[in-house]
Amino acid sequence: MIDFKPWQPVEYTEKECNAVKALAEGLADDEQQRVALRWIVEKAGFAYEQTYFPGSARDTDFAEGRRFVANSIIKVIKTRVRSNEET
Repeated sequence: MIDFKPWQPVEYTEKECNAVKALAEGLADDEQQRVALRWIVEKAGFAYEQTYFPGSARDTDFAEGRRFVANSIIKVIKTRVRSNEET
């Protein structure tokens, strides 16, 4: 069993750290944008992980909060926005 707590700091590689920083500065190239978003959604956001922690409602709630943010980002990415020209 993995000793994981959803409130622990999220691990990152040097590449991920640099990509998130470049994204925040508006300087990320295409690859850095993908790396940063993947880290935000999958690692920091816990989007595709189990969020139920037996014996700890607080850990479960914390994990669900992280996942809520990630799923909100995913929803925006997948939403088709109609421009004024399409109406």
